[in-house]
Amino acid sequence: MKTFNFNRMKKYFALLLLPLAVACSKGPKEAVLAGKLVNSVDKSAYITSNNVTDTIKLADDGTFTYKVMLNKPQLYKLNVSRTQTVLYLAPGDSSYIEFDVSAPLDGPTFSADNKDIYSNIFKRKMYIRNNVGNWRGIYGLDLEAFTQKIDSLQNALNSMIDSLQSDSKDIISLEKERVKYQILSFKANYPEYNSYFSGKPFSVDSADYSFLDDVNMNLGDKLMFDDYADLVSKYLQLKMEKNTKLKGIEDKDAVERLPIEFHFIDSLISDAKVRDFLKMQKLEEEIQFGDFYRINSIVDSYLTSCQTPAFKDAVSSLYNKKMTLAPGQQAPVFTYNDINGKPHSLTDFAGKLVYIDFWATWCGPCRHELPFLEQLQDAYKGKNIVFVSVSLDDNFEAWKKMEEEKEMKGVQLHADGAWASDVAKKYQIKGIPTFFLVGADGTIIAPNAPRPSSDEIKPLLNEELSKL
Repeated sequence: MKTFNFNRMKKYFALLLLPLAVACSKGPKEAVLAGKLVNSVDKSAYITSNNVTDTIKLADDGTFTYKVMLNKPQLYKLNVSRTQTVLYLAPGDSSYIEFDVSAPLDGPTFSADNKDIYSNIFKRKMYIRNNVGNWRGIYGLDLEAFTQKIDSLQNALNSMIDSLQSDSKDIISLEKERVKYQILSFKANYPEYNSYFSGKPFSVDSADYSFLDDVNMNLGDKLMFDDYADLVSKYLQLKMEKNTKLKGIEDKDAVERLPIEFHFIDSLISDAKVRDFLKMQKLEEEIQFGDFYRINSIVDSYLTSCQTPAFKDAVSSLYNKKMTLAPGQQAPVFTYNDINGKPHSLTDFAGKLVYIDFWATWCGPCRHELPFLEQLQDAYKGKNIVFVSVSLDDNFEAWKKMEEEKEMKGVQLHADGAWASDVAKKYQIKGIPTFFLVGADGTIIAPNAPRPSSDEIKPLLNEELSKL
């Protein structure tokens, strides 16, 4: 059984009392979250609210302090080492948290304001984990069994909230809302996921989403609930798929597609914050996985019209960072070892095209591309191009075993640290497989380059080789 370290808390006592000095003032008040993350190998934690993330620097001993000005209670998610803790910060309140990152199922230990609510939130999280099971366990049920399961879940979660003895009635009310949106999110995902698990074709026209018409999609303040944000996104997706005028829009170029999608969002949603959120999602997806360097005017237009400062800052920051990988920019240099321990650097391939594949052995889409990559390597054997595969496997032995068994061609490297590796950070890898084409001069030709299985890759390689 874990014990709470009150001596450590005394260290923060003066800090935690600071908001109380202004508790009677009008307008926004400061909320403080202090604590310690035990056994964390990371030097930072991330705290998210309303789909905007701040970085919290951890001291060498894992301690931290986070301050924010609020005019009403706000839901936050504290993320570190692939674990997430949900908590509320309220104007004038102070809280202290200790969390052993190496034992996430033990949960956090809270003190100060709203500790009972935080504990209740974690218990409900564990209840969902233990009673819902995996996705197949709930979405593989027939409709009647699924409905019974969800109704039972909702009753149990609400009963747990009702058991709270707290003066923070506003936060308890928000938690009731959060449960409501959790249940609605399960229902919204059921038709498509059930089709997948049952092996039946999915049709948006035959699925019953009528209950979504009773959900107010214009509540910008509720975007702090992930499940509400997901419902809004799902609602937009369904409306777009059902609109005959938008058929085939997903095949259009982003420069043509995004303005059409933004216009549809404006016609569908009246709340400015929700509109800004949905457009931000579209832009972030394009910036991360599309031809981001071609949508400068669309990004500028969004930054001009966006009425939500946090969303505007998020898009601006993401776009400016991503533009460091635009065509013509110098490709980040990296050096990693092959299976024999021999180091290879990007600079070793100066004077040649370099086609880089970021992948992992556990990634299905990555493995799908491997035969096509091998065909590509055979087709360009002896040409002025080198194929470099950078594994982001956490399990070094799994990568080594697969390379030995399949006798994989090209330059095969393993990135120490996997997703936290220097190369993954520099190349801003958010999903795999991801491909880059780097020129003979070391500059980027194509970020998010075509996959080996695509029809576009050979024409691109032929064109670039002809320039050498």
